[in-house]
Amino acid sequence: MTMAIARSAGAWETAPLSFRKNVAMLRGPQLAAFRQAMTASMGVSDDRGWQHWAGLHGLPLPMYCQHHTPLFLPWHRAYLYLFELTLKEHEPTASMPWWDWTSPQSHDVGLPPAYTEESDADGVDNPLVGSGINRVAREQGGEDSPRRTFREPDDPANLPTEADVEALLELGDFSDFQDQLEQVHDAVHVWVGGTVGEIPFAAYDPIFWAHHVMVDRIWRLWQLRHPTAGVPASLIDQALPPFNLTVRETLSVTALGYDYASFSSRTIVDGLPPEGAEVQPLSLRLELPRGEDVPKISRADLTFYGLDHSTRSYRARIFFDQPDATPGTPTSSPGYAGSFSVLGHGGCFGDEGHCTVRGAVTAFDRRPPHQLVPASRVVICTEPVRRLIADGHEVVTVTVVPTERTAASARRMALSFDQVSLHMYE
Repeated sequence: MTMAIARSAGAWETAPLSFRKNVAMLRGPQLAAFRQAMTASMGVSDDRGWQHWAGLHGLPLPMYCQHHTPLFLPWHRAYLYLFELTLKEHEPTASMPWWDWTSPQSHDVGLPPAYTEESDADGVDNPLVGSGINRVAREQGGEDSPRRTFREPDDPANLPTEADVEALLELGDFSDFQDQLEQVHDAVHVWVGGTVGEIPFAAYDPIFWAHHVMVDRIWRLWQLRHPTAGVPASLIDQALPPFNLTVRETLSVTALGYDYASFSSRTIVDGLPPEGAEVQPLSLRLELPRGEDVPKISRADLTFYGLDHSTRSYRARIFFDQPDATPGTPTSSPGYAGSFSVLGHGGCFGDEGHCTVRGAVTAFDRRPPHQLVPASRVVICTEPVRRLIADGHEVVTVTVVPTERTAASARRMALSFDQVSLHMYE
């Protein structure tokens, strides 16, 4: 006898990674969400708010920041990560973007327009242009301390180049890489000038964070290129005050719940198919990058989150801009973009509640995750995405076509997922 599978939210539910994106490629709602979170943070006066977090880097004392020490990269990764979590308390979809100072746009106009426009199209003040500096920090900084951040950018031609970053990524030793990357980091601080050009007040300017997200991204790229190289063993268990993290706990960005993508587009899938109904192809729409700063794509991933694997096994074929695709549509079709397979559990054979997906009962529950925790699948679709962008498409229709060997089993499949995202990497 088989029994129905029940799903309930809990600690073991899978959650999509938060992707930090290129600020030049942020879609309107993504930039708006980030700005809303920043505005909310700047309105909080206690230790959850902007002034507190900006002050941890420099003034007011003590200066916690690690510069020109072996902890430079891990400390700043922890700093970015924990502040970003406070932004998500205001807007869960917000993530901090990175400013690519090597891009053609940066070498043309310098600072990203998202950080220089005084207001948005609706006349709402832009929190990314700068911020005030609290009284305690100014008093400790002396009579010349500024009341508000300001910038004095240099010639855009003097920003670091793609070649500079590529040279960094070729370095095989972590300490050498970190030292050389910090020199590039320092150069951008000095290039921006103003309050960003000096440690005591640098973090009060929002462009500081976009700059440091770029630095953290370069470390992530270096880690991917040199998987067997890493932080010296003597540093692994060093604490990173004032944060409750060690160096070891900063080494994996995915363990911290985020990663980097030049562009990201996501859509939510509402509802589950009716029990016993024959599963039909499902079409969804995702945006594509547009404009002058379309990234040079090295890889594009279509990721399905929250996949149910409780019943029959199946394969799902993916077609781009082919909404009439069916199980009989051949993979030689121009719209075919790839496929994924799910090995199903075939239903539940235990007592009532045996297959109910639940999280930990208490904070001390050390049992392993439930076997039916929803899964994720990644379909690499680089070439199809490149073709769409080259042809000028701004939106793609993604059609998911489930296939099974028999019509009877098709009625017992569980083509069910919560979200689908398109992530592009340079």
